[in-house]
Amino acid sequence: ENFFQKYVERRAKLGIKSRTISPPGIRHPSLGEQELLRELRFSPRETFSLPTEISIYGDKVALVSLRKDLIASVIQGKDIADTLRVLFEIIWHSAQSIPPITNSPSIERVS
Repeated sequence: ENFFQKYVERRAKLGIKSRTISPPGIRHPSLGEQELLRELRFSPRETFSLPTEISIYGDKVALVSLRKDLIASVIQGKDIADTLRVLFEIIWHSAQSIPPITNSPSIERVS
């Protein structure tokens, strides 16, 4: 199992819900969206492909590199968190909504 797969499973076990925007085809190999407490939407790779995961919670923003080197940083600041929330909502509403699927064959990766 990779780091992100374990991270997503642990978040779900802690009861933390998530909304995720991802390129098409990125899924957890054995758990569906309901088990992961996650609502997932897809945005085309051509218009939305980030090499970093951005997590927003409270007044904090976590940035985690998804490339070769796993690098993370947390920024605490209400204005920064609020700004990124607004941008997330804009992308969320334009992303393709998909029905929940269980037992998907792909791997979990958020970008």
